[in-house]
Amino acid sequence: MRRTKTLGLCLIAVFALAAAAVASASAATTPTWYECAKAAKVGKTYTGKFTNKTCTEASAESKGEYELKEGVGKGKEFKGKGGVAVLHIKTFAGDDTVSCKSSKETGKLELPNRESDVVVKFSKCKALETKVCTSAGAKPGEISLPAMKGELGYVEENVVGLKLESEAHPGYTGLIVAFSCEDLEATVTGGLIGTVGKDVNVISKESETVDLATESIGLHEYHKLKYKPTVNPLGWFDEQAEIAKELEEDLEGKLAKLERPILKTLICGEYIQKLLGIECTPEAYAGQDQTTIIKGEALMIKA
Repeated sequence: MRRTKTLGLCLIAVFALAAAAVASASAATTPTWYECAKAAKVGKTYTGKFTNKTCTEASAESKGEYELKEGVGKGKEFKGKGGVAVLHIKTFAGDDTVSCKSSKETGKLELPNRESDVVVKFSKCKALETKVCTSAGAKPGEISLPAMKGELGYVEENVVGLKLESEAHPGYTGLIVAFSCEDLEATVTGGLIGTVGKDVNVISKESETVDLATESIGLHEYHKLKYKPTVNPLGWFDEQAEIAKELEEDLEGKLAKLERPILKTLICGEYIQKLLGIECTPEAYAGQDQTTIIKGEALMIKA
């Protein structure tokens, strides 16, 4: 991937300002799973700070039945449903997309800020609007992702994010999934960071993850053809200084690729050979748009 310096100075300035704000950030600790649990007793008297099961009504004398503490409840599996998911693979050839009508997922929470065994299945998937996509062993139109793991962090000051990557192959080069779309073959590697809501600092049985891809890494060039890749967040809020430096090097062509938890794709197959005369496209940055609603035990993310 060759880059140009266009937009480089603007990007560096933006990220430098964000990095300067880190020192004054109030969200200095890691977001953590909390539960509203039964409080301890002294004799027959409870010692909790709250009087209700959602830990919203304070006990003036600390004699409430409930207390906030780190926890994931009974450790039950959570379930999620996602709306339309679009994987943007924007390169010099245009914005090639893989779109799925919906998704379902399951997983488990682990203290202090982890998720494990996150399995996602996308349904009614097509590439370029017409080519039906399927992963190995799945039904036509379904793309099933092998188990992933998650980690909570801050994408912005006081804004909680969730990073997902392969459980078996973690890291920026780790394979997430491979699938075919008729005469196309695709592999997706790396990671994905989205923002989390609905259960931040409030006990809730429902949470929301929003994946949003933007043109945030500048103008790139491939054989004099210029384009702006779309990607999800590159990392955590306290990493902005490092990210700014890497973006500068990336735009100057000093990096082969950003070593960050962002999606990257490789597209091969007969369609590519006929269209471009090459076996595979160069590996490209990618980004996903989707909103997922997760339901599980009554918990909160303390941020």
